[in-house]
Amino acid sequence: MTPSPEPAPNGCPDCRQCQQRLAALEAEVQRLREALQRQGSAPSCVEPRAVRVHRADAAHGLAGPHLRRREATPPSAAPPGGASHPSPDAPRAPHVAAAALPPDCQHAIEGVVFTPLLRHGDERGWLMELFRQDELHPAHYPQMGYVSETRPGVVRGPHEHVEQTDLFVFAGPGEFRLYLWDARSGSPTHGRYLAVELGEQRPCAVLVPPGVVHAYKNVGTKPGWVLNLPNRLYRGAGRRQAVDEIRHEDRPESPYRVA
Repeated sequence: MTPSPEPAPNGCPDCRQCQQRLAALEAEVQRLREALQRQGSAPSCVEPRAVRVHRADAAHGLAGPHLRRREATPPSAAPPGGASHPSPDAPRAPHVAAAALPPDCQHAIEGVVFTPLLRHGDERGWLMELFRQDELHPAHYPQMGYVSETRPGVVRGPHEHVEQTDLFVFAGPGEFRLYLWDARSGSPTHGRYLAVELGEQRPCAVLVPPGVVHAYKNVGTKPGWVLNLPNRLYRGAGRRQAVDEIRHEDRPESPYRVA
C-alpha cells in the first residue's frame, strides 16, 4: 500500500502545488507591475489583492491545488464581534421608499435645485450619496461641510447670502420644513415663496443660490440633523473675512418670517 503523503506544516496536503501555483501567479503579477511601471502607473510597493488573498489562503491551508476561493460566510455564522461581508447572492433589504417631491417644487424658484436622495439598504444598514461632482457646476463645488442639530420646533434662519451657494442635505434623522423666498430683483421668479417638507421620510439635497432667503424648522418629534456643503469657506481662508450672511431673523423690519 502506498503511504499517504505527509501533511505540510501548515496543514495543507497540497502545499507544494499551492506554492508552485502561487509562484506562477506572483511572476505574472510582477510582469504586469513592471509593464505598468514603464507606463508610469501602479506603485511597486502595493501587493495586488488577489496575491494577498491567495497567499493568506495557502499559509493557512485554505487553498487546494487549484487555489480555490473561500466560501462566503453567512451572516449567521460570522464569528462573534467580527464584521461579516454579505455574499453577492445574499438577499437585499428593500430600499426605503421616499415620499415624492411636490410636482411644482423643482422649478418654483430659479436656480434652486432639488435632488432626491436614494437610500441603498441591505442587511448591514444603508448608504446614501450626498452629492456628485459630475452633477454640480464647478462654481458650486463644496469648499467645506458642517452638520447641525436642531431641536423640535426650533427655526434656523431666515438667512441670505451675497455670494455663497448652499448645498443643504436633509437625510435624517428628523423632519424639516424648508422655507425659500426669492429676493433677487433680476430673477424671473422674484418674490416667489416656497415651503416644502424634507428629511428622513423625504431625503433630499437642495442647492440654494445667493439672494434666495432660506430658513428651516424642525417639524418632527426628535432632534434632527442638517448637513451643509457650501461653495465658500466660512469667514474665508484662515477665517479672516467678514461673514457672508444677512440674518433676517435679527431684523424686525424684514418681510421674511417663519410662523
